Amino acid sequence: MDKFGVMLFLLKEYNEFGAIYPKSAKEISIEVELPPSETYLTLEALQQDGLIWRVGRKNLYRYGIKEKYLAQLNKLYLCLINGKELPPKLLIDYQKLDTIAENYEKNFEIKKQEEFLVKEIKAMLGQLDFIEVNDQIDMIDSAVDEIVKTFSPEDFDERFELFLEDKLESIWEYIIGARLVEG
Repeated sequence: MDKFGVMLFLLKEYNEFGAIYPKSAKEISIEVELPPSETYLTLEALQQDGLIWRVGRKNLYRYGIKEKYLAQLNKLYLCLINGKELPPKLLIDYQKLDTIAENYEKNFEIKKQEEFLVKEIKAMLGQLDFIEVNDQIDMIDSAVDEIVKTFSPEDFDERFELFLEDKLESIWEYIIGARLVEG
């Protein structure tokens, strides 16, 4: 697809004749030296971009540049043909491009790290067996009952702390709600 070549041809016609007379795809194809099928695709793409218009019926269409873009495109064309400096709006700010490229690289690295973390988390979740809520409640209830039955408030000493620690370790999986899959 040679959008640039087609636009240059249409702008050249404008500068030669002072107006754009609609051209057929065949005329454009011959002048730009593109196969007709590629010319049709290029003209269709330019029409979708909103730069050219098409008039005609059935298979007899003619194409031209839209008036609202003609002045700007012609200024650009004259700058290119005469070797003049491009308008400031069209100049490339390389510093800005470098900044954009750096931001893209940073975002790309962050995205790679996020993908790695997601894979790691999925792998870890695959190693967990989640415990039913009712089973959790039952196991914790029975542990609390055993603690309450075994010790009275007067017995809070080191033995109680050790017993409590041991009980909590034995029901830790039920408190968390998941346990590691064996193997």
